[in-house]
Amino acid sequence: MIITEKNRENVRNFYYSIRRVIISMFTDKRYFYYLYRDIKQVFFNLRYWFMCIVRTRYWDDGYLLDIEKHYLKQMLKYFIESDLTENNEYVVRDIKICLSLIDIIKNEAEDMSYVNIKNYKRFIPSLNNEMLDPLIKDVDTVKMVSRWIAQEKAFHLYNKIRAYRMQTWWD
Repeated sequence: MIITEKNRENVRNFYYSIRRVIISMFTDKRYFYYLYRDIKQVFFNLRYWFMCIVRTRYWDDGYLLDIEKHYLKQMLKYFIESDLTENNEYVVRDIKICLSLIDIIKNEAEDMSYVNIKNYKRFIPSLNNEMLDPLIKDVDTVKMVSRWIAQEKAFHLYNKIRAYRMQTWWD
C-alpha cells in the first residue's frame, strides 16, 4: 500500500474521531451512571439465578413460577418508571394482578378470603357440595378445599391474562 498524504489524513481523522468518542464517553457523567447500573444489575441477576438454580426441583411447577414472578417484578419496575406504552397504568395493573395470582397459586398469600368459591364446579367438576359445608366437614377440611379452589381459579385467571393480555403490554 502506498502511503499518500490523503491516506495519512484519513487515518488522522479516524484517530481523532475515535479519540473524541472516548473522551466524551469518559467525561459524560451519565456514562458512569449507566455503567454502574448495568454492573449492579449483572451481579443481582447472577445472585438471583444462582439461588434459583440451587432451589430448582423438576417435579414441581414452583421454580417456573419463581422465574415468571422474578421477570414480572422486573417488568413492573420498568413499566412504572418508563413511558414506553400509551396505557401504562393498565399494564402495571395487569402485572400486579399476575404477581398476586402467582402468590395465590404458590400458596404464599396470607388471605384468600376475597376469592369467590361459589362457582367451583367450573374449575373442579368432581368436587362435592358437602366438602364446603362446615356442618358436615370440619373447618380445616373446608379451609383446605377453599384454598384448593382459589389456587385453581388463580391458575386459570393467570393463564388467561398471559394468553390474552401479555402480548399487548408492549404496544
